[in-house]
Amino acid sequence: MPPSLRQPHRERKIAVYRDLGAMTLKSGAPLRCGVVIGPDPEWHDRLVPFLGHKRPETREQIRRSLAESLDDLETRYYVGCVEDRLITQVMIAVSRRVGILGHVYTLPECRRQGACVALFERMMDDVRARGDRVLVLSTGYDTPPYWIYHRFGFRSIAPGRGQMKWLASPDAETDLFAPATTTPRRLHWGDWPWVDRLGMQLPTPDEDRPRSALWRLRDFGSLETPFSVFQAHRTEATHATAFVAAGGSTVGWAILAPDPTWFGDALLLDFYLHPHFVAQAESLLTELLRPAERPVVAITGEPAGWKRRLLGALGFRAQARIATWQLWQRA
Repeated sequence: MPPSLRQPHRERKIAVYRDLGAMTLKSGAPLRCGVVIGPDPEWHDRLVPFLGHKRPETREQIRRSLAESLDDLETRYYVGCVEDRLITQVMIAVSRRVGILGHVYTLPECRRQGACVALFERMMDDVRARGDRVLVLSTGYDTPPYWIYHRFGFRSIAPGRGQMKWLASPDAETDLFAPATTTPRRLHWGDWPWVDRLGMQLPTPDEDRPRSALWRLRDFGSLETPFSVFQAHRTEATHATAFVAAGGSTVGWAILAPDPTWFGDALLLDFYLHPHFVAQAESLLTELLRPAERPVVAITGEPAGWKRRLLGALGFRAQARIATWQLWQRA
């Protein structure tokens, strides 16, 4: 595991725009490429309106990343300008060498000029220079954006899927998820790209559905938006834990949150661990499940696997079955 994953979080100073060079568009206009690393008050006033079409929770993440530090999350905005006019942008949110690529947007009147591809060329050079190991994204399968990402080394996580990932080397994920001792800590913004990557982990034969009841992920896929929505609405009533391996990788989560199905009168337990760390699940969850002031419930589906066995070991009992779904309550 790269030693840099273990570096403690330090408050970042206000960043400045860094020039990445110029490219020529099909129109002949020069596109000046650069990267802004939040927080950056000057670019806040340019980027927030530029991405104003995003959903409210996404706009809040963008606003906060440009106004303040979000734990150990480094939010980069790769920007392309023509004569100081911002026309194209790509965000990469990175923590401990794993990142989400998103918020890709070019002004409608500036499309089909090669601006996005030109920015991507400079951006991917910068990504490699910074030592990023894994990037993930979500798009429509077999769409024009899908093939732009494919051109730069992103590949579908499974046949026919629009969720994609880029690896710096074939063994990048092997290193990041190598078996190690794991400890719990508070889930924070720096876990966002890791949770998104964990959502995309291919299921094992011994994994019960759903991947996440809280974030409405039945099998596997992107958790980029569910996590940012969760962070935007998170309250003190929610106890959210990240499981972090000795090398610094986030390898799982466990969350106790008021369950709207029961009008908040019960807490929903939502949890997942990368397959290399499932054996540590019982010891990790025991502390989280200290006596609660409200009933604690969980949901599993077919196939029956490690989650169902774990719930039994933690004192949960089957309460009701609806279709293929089993409701559990802790005794």
